[in-house]
Amino acid sequence: MEQPINKKWEITTNRFVAFIDIMGFKDMIAKKTHKEIYSMLEEISDIGRSLENALINYGNNIKVFTFSDSIIVLSKRDDGIATFVDFSNAVSKIIGTSIFNGIPIKGGCAYGLISYNKEKNILCGKAFVDAISMEENLHYYGIACHHSIDKYFEEHNHCHKGMFLYQSKTTLKNSDVTHYNLDWFSSACEAFYESNKTFEYRDNLIKDKINNLYLQVSGKPRKYIDNTLLMYQRYLDKDPLFRSF
Repeated sequence: MEQPINKKWEITTNRFVAFIDIMGFKDMIAKKTHKEIYSMLEEISDIGRSLENALINYGNNIKVFTFSDSIIVLSKRDDGIATFVDFSNAVSKIIGTSIFNGIPIKGGCAYGLISYNKEKNILCGKAFVDAISMEENLHYYGIACHHSIDKYFEEHNHCHKGMFLYQSKTTLKNSDVTHYNLDWFSSACEAFYESNKTFEYRDNLIKDKINNLYLQVSGKPRKYIDNTLLMYQRYLDKDPLFRSF
């Protein structure tokens, strides 16, 4: 017999939070029709809603908001490492599915005390600001973790393996330093039903999807694409299991 789902969300509690931004949105508005922009945002909203529905049987743990060119993902509360698994799964699939659909996107995630009041439309907390700061500093299409995530793993003695997560040098705007990053690469392949293919097939698929972003920009913005290919190679170096299935 299925357990009833607790739908109540505490207003203020420790949560995981991600802030995700669509890159070049102003240029898109200038170049695309209103209908094309609306369709793109509707598609991203549908991704979030489908992920919420997929996780509802696990306690309604994740909430996804979309507003203009921004996406916010919240966990219901900190219920242990299973919550982070649901959270990282949802965020990784949003990033991967968006990039596979030609939408350049990046973000940051953090952990800490967050207040979320749906009725009064309030969302605030230092962790939310930390996630925004990570997004602003990131210089590739993907998502990196604020050090509050590192502290969470350390304090709870958790191993990050198998949690849509890898640690490597990460391309930020003014540095190249070690951070945890969410693995959108394998998530994207799963979302597109390609996880049962050979490594060579999936490898070419991911590179093709990233390279297709070159067709959207010229000059300095292409550095993001260069860096995304670099981060993909670092991911492969860190996670040899991706080559094995």
